[in-house]
Amino acid sequence: MNNSSTPGYSRMSLKTGWSAVTFEIISQHKLLVTSAVIVVSLLILEQTVYRAKKKWLPGDKWTIPLIGKFKDSLNPTLENYMKQWSAGPLSALSVFNLFIVMASSNEYTRKILNSPSYTEPCLVASAKAVLEAENWVFLNGKAHADYRRGLNALFTRKAISCVVSMISSNNTRLVSHT
Repeated sequence: MNNSSTPGYSRMSLKTGWSAVTFEIISQHKLLVTSAVIVVSLLILEQTVYRAKKKWLPGDKWTIPLIGKFKDSLNPTLENYMKQWSAGPLSALSVFNLFIVMASSNEYTRKILNSPSYTEPCLVASAKAVLEAENWVFLNGKAHADYRRGLNALFTRKAISCVVSMISSNNTRLVSHT
């Protein structure tokens, strides 16, 4: 058999073994191999960043590449929430490369809500786009404290008793007309 007549392989690659054959195949498909190496490198980087952010927090050691827990959010079950909730007072997860820390104790929840420069409490990543970033829900710092102080007056015993009496009189009026 003439080695030079074998299609796709040179005489040298057949004489030197599989490493030369592999090198020749790679050199023929440079774009494909380069793309595969870039994709694999990005996936490894994503996992490394996730693990670096997660550190000691309970939760899955690895995340599903790119989508994370998105699959679970398409068909949410109480069991999945309870599993994450029972992982510890703080647990970590990732959805579309957004690192999420879930607090299941009052102590950590209060710390998170009182640390607006380090965290951003939000249940849905698209909430700022839907509600707009200036919405009162996303206020932080002094503006947040001032807004809450303004709301506190609405929830005193006197204010609630006024609202309850108005609701009661309206209900009585509506029921008597029917």
